[in-house]
Amino acid sequence: NATYDSFAADDFGLLDDIWSVTQIDLLGAYYNGSGPASSANVWFYSDSVGLPGQIIYSALNIIPVNGLTTGSFSIMLPNPVVLFEGMYWFCVQANMDQNPYGQWGWTERTITDFSESAWRNPGGGFGTTCTSWQHRVTQCGVGTGPDLCFNIIGDIIPVELSSFEATSIGSKVELRWSTATELNNLGFEIERKERDIEYRKIGFVSGFGTTAESHNYNYTDEDLGPGNYTFRLKQIDLSGTFEYSNSIEVEVINELVFSIKQNYPNPFNPSTNIQYAIGNRQF
Repeated sequence: NATYDSFAADDFGLLDDIWSVTQIDLLGAYYNGSGPASSANVWFYSDSVGLPGQIIYSALNIIPVNGLTTGSFSIMLPNPVVLFEGMYWFCVQANMDQNPYGQWGWTERTITDFSESAWRNPGGGFGTTCTSWQHRVTQCGVGTGPDLCFNIIGDIIPVELSSFEATSIGSKVELRWSTATELNNLGFEIERKERDIEYRKIGFVSGFGTTAESHNYNYTDEDLGPGNYTFRLKQIDLSGTFEYSNSIEVEVINELVFSIKQNYPNPFNPSTNIQYAIGNRQF
C-alpha cells in the first residue's frame, strides 16, 4: 500500500477483559513484483462511528519475524498495546518500493465482522477519492471482499499484585501493597491470623475497577499485643470471584515507654506536681 501512501484497516472488538497485545499475524501477498518489503508500520485506532478514530498506538519500521518473502507477516510489537473493553481498528502498511519490487496487498475475506474494513489514500492513487477513512469496498471501490485477514495475539491482564509488605511499629502493623493493573477489581479484604487461630477478616479496601495504571494501597492494624501475626489479601472481583495473595508474617514487640513531663508550678514552694507515663503493664 506504500506507493500512494495508502492505508487499509479492519476492526475488532473486546468484551470484558483487558488485553495486552504483543503480536499480529496477517495474510497478504505481493503482486506486480515479488517483493519483499523492508519493514512494516502498524497502528491501533479507537472506533469512531464504524470507522478508525484517534490513534492510540503506533510502531514504525518493524521487521516481521517471518513472512517477508511471502507477504504473510508475523509482527511482534516492540511494546505491548493495552486495550480495554470496546471496539478498535488495526492498520498495517508495508514499506517497499513499487519498482522493482511491486506492491503488497492485504488478503481479503468475504465475511464481515462488525464494520466493513476501511481505506484511505491521502495521495489520491488507485483511482479512489477516499483521502480520509471510508469503507474500503462500498465507498472507495477498492477490492471485493469486505473484510481483511488477521489474528491478534496477547494476554488477558488480571489484577496484578506487584508488591505486598508489612511493617511493625509499636502495637501497630502497617500493610502496604501495589497493583500494576486491575481487571474488574471490587477491592481487597485484609485477613489476619494469630497463633493457631484461623484467618479472619479485619478490614476492606476498595479497588479501582479496571485500570492499566499502577495503584498503591495501605491499611493499618492497631492495638496489637506482642506476638507473631500473619496477614494476607483476598482480592475480590466484581463478579464475586476471589484470589488470595501470598501470606506475610510480622512480629509485634511492644517496647516499654517511659516519660516524665515538666513539673508545675516551677519554681515551686513547698510542693510540685510531676506527670509520668509508662508502657502497658506486662506480667
